[in-house]
Amino acid sequence: MKTLKIILLIVLILGVVAITSILIATLFGGLSISFPYSVPAIVISDEQFEADGIETIEIDLASADVVLRKSEDESFRVVFSGPNSEKEDPTITAVGESDKIVIQQRSQVMSIFGMGHRVVTIYIPEGFSGTIDHQCASGDMEVTEDFSFGEFSYRVASGDMRCKNLVADKISIDTSSGDLLCGTVEAVEFNIKTASGDMSIEKLIGNGSVKMISGDIRIDDYSAGGLISSSSGGISMSLREMTSDLTIKAISGDIDMTVGQDFSAQLDISVTSGDISVGTPLDDAHVGKRTTTGMIGENPEYLLKIETTSGDVRFDG
Repeated sequence: MKTLKIILLIVLILGVVAITSILIATLFGGLSISFPYSVPAIVISDEQFEADGIETIEIDLASADVVLRKSEDESFRVVFSGPNSEKEDPTITAVGESDKIVIQQRSQVMSIFGMGHRVVTIYIPEGFSGTIDHQCASGDMEVTEDFSFGEFSYRVASGDMRCKNLVADKISIDTSSGDLLCGTVEAVEFNIKTASGDMSIEKLIGNGSVKMISGDIRIDDYSAGGLISSSSGGISMSLREMTSDLTIKAISGDIDMTVGQDFSAQLDISVTSGDISVGTPLDDAHVGKRTTTGMIGENPEYLLKIETTSGDVRFDG
């Protein structure tokens, strides 16, 4: 009898936890439960929109992946693929308004026996230079081709983003959990922020900030200014040129930096707990146990400030 009571108590506790989780998920923008045996996706809807007058693509999803592709003609096309159960009543719809296309999803998606993979594929005409405004509770984004937008905004609670070459006047990327893997990211102004996940960008051009709370940052070719910071994780980057002052900061993690042959800057390196290694000649050098300052190249215009609280700094030319 005692054993039965313990079993019943455990079942009751698990039930309360499950119900609480469902309520929280519903309140904060949608519920998505998936199982290994989820239903295969089929094309649920295929909508086409004339390009005239369209300035914004607005995406608001609870749980679905998004793929951006180039259109084969001068029109927009939105294809939603999901489980067959949504054929008569799709949870994701695309509607054309006066100057924008709105793609949105009903707040709750749930299935006891598993749910199909949901994917929204958006075909964009070559000449579109408007705004992409994307927000999602859970889902990946893949930008499969080269795109140039006026503004690109990406806000996701949980999901990875992969892009080939993304160019915009303004780029804003904000994720709570997920990796960022990109070829070229170029913007007059960029703001990239990730709470948890790794970041790898082949080439970053422009001016702005890159902030990571937990995860590593790798940038293979950086031509910009602004701020790069990581609270917990390493920073590895190759700096081609600076367009303004640049601060690189790590609280807990190493910083590995290389610069090109023609690079020039005023250098200021400091560590609280860690070592400094500089493998390139400095003019007017001042080397201490925790600091190194000096000049690199001819007529340095901008300040490059590198600092760690707990970690090493390796700087090489």
